[in-house]
Amino acid sequence: MKRILFFAFFFFCTAYGQKLTVMINPAGDAQKAGRVIEKSFERALTLQMANHLKNYIESHHSDVRVVLTRSAGESISTLQNASFSNRLESNLFISIHMFQAPADKTASLSLYYFSLEPQTVKWQFKEPELSFIPAHKAHMSSSNITKKLATTLAQNLKTSFGQQCTLNGPYGVPFAPLVGITAPALAFEMSIHSHATWQTYTPLLESSLDKALELLKEASSRNRS
Repeated sequence: MKRILFFAFFFFCTAYGQKLTVMINPAGDAQKAGRVIEKSFERALTLQMANHLKNYIESHHSDVRVVLTRSAGESISTLQNASFSNRLESNLFISIHMFQAPADKTASLSLYYFSLEPQTVKWQFKEPELSFIPAHKAHMSSSNITKKLATTLAQNLKTSFGQQCTLNGPYGVPFAPLVGITAPALAFEMSIHSHATWQTYTPLLESSLDKALELLKEASSRNRS
């Protein structure tokens, strides 16, 4: 019922003004706790970060709407998330993941995008508007912009935050949380030393999202002109 009401609200809003839509997917759900992180679970910490990023984006980008794939207590499958994102015609999909690292290990942030043939193939993909697109090929419709976003964000992070943590990627891998999504889709995976230290990554993700939205807005402006 909640999603039906949201769809009704979304289409009402789009009729009276266009906004970019960002979907944020906090890893885990009511049935999948995810990895153990000290006194907590991955699903709780990723949801906290997703809510923080939602508030950040909406307070700094009035022309952007942010949707979370789940709230506390919900169970949502990967392909349900993809269907939700595709129906909303999201402009950007971000998946957030965490794991606990030993205290003596340097913090790390890895950046992924979906690819069935990592680092080897440059996709050229165009299908008729009404054709059926298999889930494992959905990413190909936005492959070029996804790779540009991933590369630009990685460079931005290494320039601005390379002294603070180890930055890995971007890696093109068959990452399950990104399957079936037609919008540019990226995943961030962070190592944290305790359940209370996820906040140390918020400046990195805020900077990444600011840069990604800047690029998407420029592309949208060019398409309209």
